[in-house]
Amino acid sequence: MFRNIKIRARMLISYGIIIILLLIASVIALFMLQKVGTNLTNFYHNNYTVTVEAWKARRSMQAARADIMQSILETDQAATEQLIEQAEQELALMRGTFPIIRERFRGDIELVSQVENVLEEAIPYRDQIFELTRENKKTEAAKLVNEKYVPLLDKMGDLLSQISETAGKNAKTMVEQGNTFVFTAIAVVCVVAGVSIVLAVALGVYIADGICKPVTELEKAAADISAGKLDTDISYQSGDELGRLADSMRATINDLRFYIQDFGYVMAELSKG
Repeated sequence: MFRNIKIRARMLISYGIIIILLLIASVIALFMLQKVGTNLTNFYHNNYTVTVEAWKARRSMQAARADIMQSILETDQAATEQLIEQAEQELALMRGTFPIIRERFRGDIELVSQVENVLEEAIPYRDQIFELTRENKKTEAAKLVNEKYVPLLDKMGDLLSQISETAGKNAKTMVEQGNTFVFTAIAVVCVVAGVSIVLAVALGVYIADGICKPVTELEKAAADISAGKLDTDISYQSGDELGRLADSMRATINDLRFYIQDFGYVMAELSKG
């Protein structure tokens, strides 16, 4: 393959092949790392965020529920009003998580819609409970809480748990994909590195033999010529520098043979007088 190519070109081609293989390995590794980075970004911006926001919504819901129950049991009107305000603040925090969950959730979006629908269904009962509590109609307020409001809160909590579980499963899948990408990148780099090493050794041996063998043959031919053996044969033929040197030496041997034959003829004629 390299026989008629110059030695310098052989070396450059060999190193070029090895460099190309290493570049391929680097590109594949960078691509895999980019995929891992994308997975990590999605993990944080989507699944992790959804899990945190769902947890915040459930925490705020439980805090509001506790404040409502406490306001019903509270006998002091000022304290009751303060507890109602705290419940309203917690419920506002809970509602604030829903747009983020809807935007970042990568599961069945119908779950988010169901949570929002349950919330809308619960708002009239919430307002009635607050009104009854402010009017000191605690028994009616407690009955409405237990029969109507709490079941809706429990339903909301169950839906939020489903959303968290789905986000958790998505996160686990992304982690597994990330591990697969990392393993693939390592495997590809190792394989390409191994192939590069084997190829480098093989090319090195091939090129070394391609240089050493003709040099040895030419060295022997030069020694034969210096010893006066003009019957030596140079078999190496190539288009590279050593091939041209072999051609020159063959031409030199042929010229020397011609000169010696011609000189012998002249001497023989002279001897005849």
